[in-house]
Amino acid sequence: MHDTLPPDLSNDSIKRETSHLQHIVFQSTWDKILNLTFTASKYPGDQVRYVRLFTWAQILAIPTMSLAIYIFSLVFYRLYLSPIAAFPGRYYKRIAEMHEIYGPVVRVTPEEIHVMEPSAYQQLFVTGAVRKTEAYPRFSSGTGFEDMTAISTDHDAHRRLRQPLDKLFAKQSILRIEPRVAIRTEKLCARLESYRQSGEEVNLSNAFSSLTTDTISSIIFQEPSDYLSDPDFNHSWYETLKMGTLSVSLFKHMPWITRWIGRPILQFIVSRVTRWTIWDEKARREIMLSRKRPSDESKTREETTILDHLVHSSLVERDLGNGGFARLAQLIQQAGAHNVSHTLSTITMYLLHDESKLEPLRAELDGIWRLHGSNLSTPSWTDLEKMPYLSACVTEGLRIFTDVCGTRMAIGAMNRTPRVFPHDDVEVCGWTVPRGRELLIILI
Repeated sequence: MHDTLPPDLSNDSIKRETSHLQHIVFQSTWDKILNLTFTASKYPGDQVRYVRLFTWAQILAIPTMSLAIYIFSLVFYRLYLSPIAAFPGRYYKRIAEMHEIYGPVVRVTPEEIHVMEPSAYQQLFVTGAVRKTEAYPRFSSGTGFEDMTAISTDHDAHRRLRQPLDKLFAKQSILRIEPRVAIRTEKLCARLESYRQSGEEVNLSNAFSSLTTDTISSIIFQEPSDYLSDPDFNHSWYETLKMGTLSVSLFKHMPWITRWIGRPILQFIVSRVTRWTIWDEKARREIMLSRKRPSDESKTREETTILDHLVHSSLVERDLGNGGFARLAQLIQQAGAHNVSHTLSTITMYLLHDESKLEPLRAELDGIWRLHGSNLSTPSWTDLEKMPYLSACVTEGLRIFTDVCGTRMAIGAMNRTPRVFPHDDVEVCGWTVPRGRELLIILI
C-alpha cells in the first residue's frame, strides 16, 4: 500500500470540507439563537453573506421596551423609594391650592419641595456656622453662566470666591458710588418730565432697564453705557434680552438641547444675537488697562470700577473658568441691571393700580423733598432709607416680584432660592428634609 491518500481525501479537500462544515454549524447555531438569515456557499472560496439581522419591528421594539422600562422604574422610584416620597403634592395642582390642601410643605417636582411659611425662614436661611448650605446645580441651568456657578456649588468654595466681592457691595462702597446713581436718576427724571409735558406714552420697563444698565455699567466699566439718551430707551436691545431671559426655562428643563447643539455654537449664536460681545470686548480691554495701573492707584482713583477691584483682589482669574474676570463682570451686570429694573417695574405697576397705596408714598416723598428743597439739596440714600413707607414699598415690591415674576423673568438671587443641606437633616414645619439631597426649598 501506498502512504498517500486518495485524490478526494487530500489535504486541500479536507480543508475545504472542514471549512464548509464550520459555516454550516455557524449558520445553524446563530440562526436558532438570533433568528438570523445566512447564505452559506457550498464552496469555501465564496463569502458568507448576512441577509438580515433584525426585522424593523424588532429594531423598534428594543428601544421602545427600554424606554418603557426606564419610565416605569423612574416613576416607581419617585413615588415609593425617593427620600422625599412621603411629602404630599400633586403635579397638576397649582402651588397655592396645594398648600391649602396639604399644608405649608409640599412636593412640587420629583426633586423640589415648596415651603410657604414665613416662620421657616429662620430655620432654612442660616449662616455657615449653624449649618453648611450648598447650591442647587440645576438652578443655574439655562442661564448661560453654568460654568461660573459650577465652581461655587460647594459651601466653602462659594465662601472663598465671594469674600473678595463682599467689599464691593458693603454700605461704604455703595455710599462712595452714590453720585453715579444720582446723576443717572436725575437724567431719567428729566426724560420722564419731557414725556409728561408732551403727553406721549413711555415704556417704563425700558426706561428702568436703561437706568439700571447705565448705573451698573458705570460701576463696572470706565466707559459706561448711555441708554438713557436713546430716544426709545434702546427698545430693541431690551426686547432681545427679554427673549433670551424667557428661554432660560426651556434650557433649564431641557439641557440636552445645549448638548445637542453644542455649547460653543450656542454661545456664539447668543452672543451675536444679543450683542453681548460688546460688553465682553469692553471688559477684556479695560482689564488690560487696569493691569497696567499700580494696585494703589486703582484703589484710590475717584472712578474706581469693579474690574479694578477684581484685577487687584485676591481672586485668581483661572479659578473663574474660561471667561475669567470678564465673564464675572457680565454676570454682575446682568444681575444688577435686569433684576433691579424688573423690581422697579413691578413696584410702579402695583402702585399705579392702587391709588390708596400710592397717596401715602407721595405724601412722604413730598415732605422730604420740601425739607431738602429749602436747603437747596437733594435727599441722600441715607435720608431715603429712614422713610418708613418708602422702605415698606421697596420690601413689599421685592417680595411680590419674587413671587409673581421669580420663575419667569428673574435672574440669580431674585429667583426662588434653592437650598441643599449636605450634612444635616432639617426640620421644617413638622417634616424632616433628608440630608444630601438636591432639594429646592422655596419660601413665599
